[in-house]
Amino acid sequence: MRSLIVAAIAAALFAAGPVRAQTPATSIAPENLAAARDLLRAMKAADQYKAMVPTLLANLKPTIVQNRREVEKQYDAMMPTLQQHETQRVDELTEAVAAIYARYFTVDELHDTLPFTERRPARN
Repeated sequence: MRSLIVAAIAAALFAAGPVRAQTPATSIAPENLAAARDLLRAMKAADQYKAMVPTLLANLKPTIVQNRREVEKQYDAMMPTLQQHETQRVDELTEAVAAIYARYFTVDELHDTLPFTERRPARN
């Protein structure tokens, strides 16, 4: 479930382009933002996004290429650059997600979620 949420957010931000500065309707308390960042670190959200970028780009290929040989060559040529660009934006993405979490959840709610992010040993 968590991977699905991270994937959905990553896909939305990936497709949206650069994050633009906005004036928030309400300011975010620094302690909320800190708790949200702690949660994202515990979830290893940045690592998950970095791991998803190649898959996202590979899944886009058939939609963009549509069996056109020349477009496929161009797509393959630009993939390393696009992948590098998206990987460099991980901090920007993580900060945007932290702001969303901080805006909608209290510090206590964010802290209460932390135990669910810990890895449990697999059952045999």
